[in-house]
Amino acid sequence: MAKRDPSKQKIQSQFNGDIKGPVAPHGTINIYSGWRPLVILSLAVVVALSIALALWMQSGSSGSATTGDTATGSHPAAVTPANLKVLVDTDPFHASSPDMMEVYGRHQEWLLPAGQTVVGDPGIVAENFYKFAESYHGVAVGRLVFGVTIQNLAGGDVYLRSMEVTNLVCGAPMKGIRIFEGGGADPLEPRAIVIDLDAKRPTPLYYPKTVNLDPALSTPKPFGFPVPGNDTVQFDIAALLMKSQRSCSFELAINAVINGESRTVPITDAGKPFKVVGNLNDTFWMYNGGGGPTTWSGGTVSKPGIRSPSQALTVTDP
Repeated sequence: MAKRDPSKQKIQSQFNGDIKGPVAPHGTINIYSGWRPLVILSLAVVVALSIALALWMQSGSSGSATTGDTATGSHPAAVTPANLKVLVDTDPFHASSPDMMEVYGRHQEWLLPAGQTVVGDPGIVAENFYKFAESYHGVAVGRLVFGVTIQNLAGGDVYLRSMEVTNLVCGAPMKGIRIFEGGGADPLEPRAIVIDLDAKRPTPLYYPKTVNLDPALSTPKPFGFPVPGNDTVQFDIAALLMKSQRSCSFELAINAVINGESRTVPITDAGKPFKVVGNLNDTFWMYNGGGGPTTWSGGTVSKPGIRSPSQALTVTDP
């Protein structure tokens, strides 16, 4: 009987059955070869994430390259525009030119929109007539006079290059009660920017002196005004609608150069357009003052009459 080898017997009992999987040299099993790719892939992912995180932190600490200098990460110096403040005063008796106030005060005419009861005595002070018309939402007839003040509050170089009419809309005349106060025809020459809304292309024109606000009797001068830092420029503006029976609304805009950049400065009546109506007809209520039974005289052609402050004025236009 042959003698058994103990070492061979031990191997046979240890590997009972088929050995699956790759076998390394010398009969040892390669237990790492099945998941080695997974280990390598995991290490690569960790390294990539670490690099991405480092780059992200570096870019966050050095500033935005899209808004600054791409070489240094610094932002360009900001250009500080002058702070322009526009003030509009619709009271013609606040005009900067005394001649303008005098010219306007000699011929005040307003149309008070229909649909309201108009009674009262404005008072003999000329400015009170404007306030009376304003209390009834009056629209200027023929001539709309108002003031514009532009303040350069924050400094910087400002040059007012030109002024233009914007959003001009004209239509049928309004229906209402036309009131008038004034008198006198002495020629005066106020300084003003005159806008002839009857022109084909209404354009603001600057007149250092204009006879009774009549563009035909005066020669305009070039528009152009520097506004030094912390300084103010005032304009008296007269919009004329004397040759047509219609109503118009409009806004203004000043083309300015602020710190070398072109800007447009809008001018409105507290966010609303300015309004004016043309000469409608020869019927109106004339204010005589005094507070008596003949405070108002005139009315319509068919029904002329007088009114006391307690009597309502009748519609005159159109």
